[in-house]
Amino acid sequence: MGKNTNGEVGFMYVIEEGVIGGYLEQPVAFRHIKHEAKSDHLAIVLPGLGYTVDKPVLYYMTSALLEEGYDVFQVNYKYDDKDSFHDLNQEEREEWVQTDVERSIHHALEDGRYKHFCLVGKSLGTRAMVSEMTDRKAFQKAKTIWLTPLLDDSDVRETLRQLQQPSLLIIGSRDSHYSDNALEELYKKENVACVKLEGANHACEVPSNSMLSIQYLHRIIDQTKQFLKS
Repeated sequence: MGKNTNGEVGFMYVIEEGVIGGYLEQPVAFRHIKHEAKSDHLAIVLPGLGYTVDKPVLYYMTSALLEEGYDVFQVNYKYDDKDSFHDLNQEEREEWVQTDVERSIHHALEDGRYKHFCLVGKSLGTRAMVSEMTDRKAFQKAKTIWLTPLLDDSDVRETLRQLQQPSLLIIGSRDSHYSDNALEELYKKENVACVKLEGANHACEVPSNSMLSIQYLHRIIDQTKQFLKS
């Protein structure tokens, strides 16, 4: 495992960036943003296939998590840049993602300082959350945030149906993975707060309507902060 601690400090945070060995020991980058005053709260951010942690929703989501007292561990897999990933079948891709996420989270939890958790997944990241929410005991009481979840994936849908942890789900009505039936079912769950963005696509944006897209970004962050405070 290789790691580079750059010691960057700003706004009372220390940023550690490094690389771990993931699937077939291929490198997986991470960024661990920590409060200078130690926190026992950790948020783990799992981005989408092409929607990285530096894109608007995840960038401001990270800021909101830090403001609410969480350290943030971002798993920066970038499968969109890897031809070898796209050459695999669905089962092999899922094994790759699951292995990368499992090893990254193991690294994040190694020192045992964290007692309270929030998992944030965007698109592909919500698929990676399935096994973590099912198998990892540390996350039995974790809060979860599902951004544009893959509602057309049977494992994601079933995990959301069975989920007992407090959860926030955000998806646009024009998202290719949106499902009216799945969302209606989840509205009935008391532990899941659902936010439907009318006309928004998989990036939580409304094409050709920048002002409404910005309003939706504001709404996402506002709902997130309310959820984290609850």
